[in-house]
Amino acid sequence: MLGRRIRGVVFETDRRSAIKSLRYVELFERERDVYLRLFECQITGVCGCRVPRLLDDSDRLQVIEIGIVQPPFVLDFAGADLDRRPDFSEDVYAE
Repeated sequence: MLGRRIRGVVFETDRRSAIKSLRYVELFERERDVYLRLFECQITGVCGCRVPRLLDDSDRLQVIEIGIVQPPFVLDFAGADLDRRPDFSEDVYAE
């Protein structure tokens, strides 16, 4: 096991990859969709942090398989939104 959080668990495989299982279907879909977009756009890093490559996913099992990267890295996209502005107040945006 590489990690365990409230949202799910991450296990290392024997293929130099990690399997990430998320607790709720909404979290899985959101995370999968972000990884798919990053893969489509060939994004491998964000602000100096590495982003693992999406290797595979399973809707039935609600898991994604990602490559393992060295720190610093960005791994958690279950809280990310695609194609819509996050629901913050105008004060937060101004700040």
